[in-house]
Amino acid sequence: MTVAVPDGQSLAISTFTKLDGQCWEIRQRYVPAGAHRRFSVRGRGYDSKMEVVVGEADPRSYAIIYYQDSQGLSVKLYGRSSQLSNAIVDKFEQRARAMGLSEDVTYYFPTYGFCESADDFHILDETEL
Repeated sequence: MTVAVPDGQSLAISTFTKLDGQCWEIRQRYVPAGAHRRFSVRGRGYDSKMEVVVGEADPRSYAIIYYQDSQGLSVKLYGRSSQLSNAIVDKFEQRARAMGLSEDVTYYFPTYGFCESADDFHILDETEL
């Protein structure tokens, strides 16, 4: 995931993922939603929105981000490297439990080496979601 602040307020998010054997770049715009660290982003489907809260972040190493839409809540841990300290992982797991999310719904995604160059990517803009 890469994050840019093109206008000083909103976040331009670019996420790289593998789906059905192809690499995808998903571009989204997180728009400020009133309070500090709160954003809104288009969700899946017509007129759907997702609320996003940056719960905690250290720009040098990690961010814990909360996502809420009509289907529920998720908490995600993003790191600048694939190996985060045990203290950061423990903090994330504590935050997830505090939101009522147990270990049986916690998923750790593997690191993919599949999408190595820009030529490998298909782009999906938020307007196509």
